[in-house]
Amino acid sequence: LLQSLEDELGYKTIVHEKIQEDEKDISSTFVREEISKGNFEKANHLLGYEFFAKSMVIHGNEIGRTLGFPTINMQLAPEKLLPPNGVYVTRVYVGEKWYQGVSNVGVKPTIKGEYPVGVETYILDFCQDVYGQVVTVCFLHKLRDEMKFSSIEDLKNQMQKDIIQTQKYYKNIT
Repeated sequence: LLQSLEDELGYKTIVHEKIQEDEKDISSTFVREEISKGNFEKANHLLGYEFFAKSMVIHGNEIGRTLGFPTINMQLAPEKLLPPNGVYVTRVYVGEKWYQGVSNVGVKPTIKGEYPVGVETYILDFCQDVYGQVVTVCFLHKLRDEMKFSSIEDLKNQMQKDIIQTQKYYKNIT
C-alpha cells in the first residue's frame, strides 16, 4: 500500500530487511520471551535500553522494615509485563538520582497471607521517605527464583546474601 501511494502522495518507501540476533528476527515477541525468562542482559541489549517498571510508591505492610530491609512497593497496572517471580539486581531512579537496588517480583511466599504479584525494592544506601513519589526500577540481572523460606530468619539471611551479590554485580560492571 505504501509503495502504491508513493507517486500520488509524493514520498519514497524504503524497505529494510529485518534485523536479526541469534538467527531470530528482533521483535517485541523476542524481547518479551527474554523478559519472561528473566534474561535481562539479552532483553536490554535487544531493547537498546533497560527494561523498567515505573510507578508511584505505595504503602505496603512494612514487613521489610521490620526485617531491617525497608522496601519501596510499586502498584503496577495488571497488563504490565513483569519478569518471572524472583529476585533481581536493579537500578532505581528516585528524584534526580540513581541508586543500586535489589527487587523482588512475586507474592512473598514466606510471609503469612496472600499477596498479589508485585514489585518491591530494597534500595542500597538509601533512607528517605518516598511514599507518593514516582520511581523507576530498571531490571539488570536475575539473582535467583523467588522461594519460600522455613523461617523469617532464613529469609533475612538470604536477603543479606542478595544484597552482597548485588554489590558484587555493581563492582563488576564499573
